[in-house]
Amino acid sequence: MNSKTRSNAFLHCITAVGALLLALAMPAALAQQNLIVNGSFEADPLPAWPGYLGKAPTGWVELGGSHIINENVQATSPFHWGSGPVPDGTYVYGCQGGGLIGQYVGGLATGTACALSFAYNLRVGNPGMNLEVRMGNHTLWGPALVTHKSSYTTATVNFTYDESWTNAFMFIFTNPGGDNTILLDNVKLMAVPVTRTVTPSVVGGNGTISPNTTQTVLYGNNVPFTLTPSPGYRVSEIKVNGTVLVQRQMDFCRFY
Repeated sequence: MNSKTRSNAFLHCITAVGALLLALAMPAALAQQNLIVNGSFEADPLPAWPGYLGKAPTGWVELGGSHIINENVQATSPFHWGSGPVPDGTYVYGCQGGGLIGQYVGGLATGTACALSFAYNLRVGNPGMNLEVRMGNHTLWGPALVTHKSSYTTATVNFTYDESWTNAFMFIFTNPGGDNTILLDNVKLMAVPVTRTVTPSVVGGNGTISPNTTQTVLYGNNVPFTLTPSPGYRVSEIKVNGTVLVQRQMDFCRFY
């Protein structure tokens, strides 16, 4: 760091992030794992009957009307009643009317072999609505008309990921009829995740980076580093594998 003004610098990057000196490397191969966060919708406590969460479930974002339904009151629940046992855990997700729920999936790179599975049903007493599953601009399943059954149906899709699709995984609900509500549970996207290791260090002293230990990051995910110069110093430059970043890259950068 060069002696100049006193300041703090903050760097937030995707997949791999910088300090004064960063080294990126491929880690050892990992085992297959589920890359979906909160795919069984169990992470949030629910109120008593009728058991609506009233906001996006942990790990997900949503557009349109939606709820989580409490299986513990399924005998009288206006949504889950008559749909059979909950596929996994005690909660299911439900979207009443048209809408979308999704999340960004880390750990995927072009060529990654993936196995998607999810359980679905429709609220009893309604004519049906369409469900489509996408990864970015690519349709993985559907659109298909979902009607009520006495138990959940499990769909499975095997695919090879392409980064041109983007990693925005989405369930899309369209053409609702009546008071339709599609129910979802046990969402899994099994794959061997692609990761990067990031080794930060400060050259010349006069400042710190936090965290200061090697980090393993899912490809496409976030990890923040904070750079703190010593009093009377500023950040001189940031290098990633020997390449100096310009200011815009220093503020927000993406490495693959």
